[in-house]
Amino acid sequence: MRVLIICTMLITQIPALACFQPSPVELREFFEDASLWTEVESADEIILAKQRPVFLRIAFNKPSVTEIRWGDNLISGDSLSLCWKTEAKKKIEIRKGFFKTTLIKVKPGLLKSWIPIDGDLFYRKDAEVKKPLNKRELAEDG
Repeated sequence: MRVLIICTMLITQIPALACFQPSPVELREFFEDASLWTEVESADEIILAKQRPVFLRIAFNKPSVTEIRWGDNLISGDSLSLCWKTEAKKKIEIRKGFFKTTLIKVKPGLLKSWIPIDGDLFYRKDAEVKKPLNKRELAEDG
């Protein structure tokens, strides 16, 4: 009886642990053939996010080159995986160790993710994001 209960528990956990990886063609479709995505101020803006903007680099043919960068932080490498979160293929989860974030296709040209500290983050194709014209200077000691 114990074995049956344990087996049932393990079987119910398999879908949560499974990672159905998108093919290169599916990645191109989801990311609209744009490998670089940049965080913007809000869903209605095209202006670069002001505080620690997140930059996504999606490698369609070589997942190990995919990376998420914000400030001095970088998540990338061979242990990073991209998985379909739903059968409808409207959400992709990026995983590395204990790190997980889900990118949701809101509409063409707009992705969203949720980060516990920052809440909803929105991304647009990097080429469409309006960035500051002047190079940012370091803050002066006050």
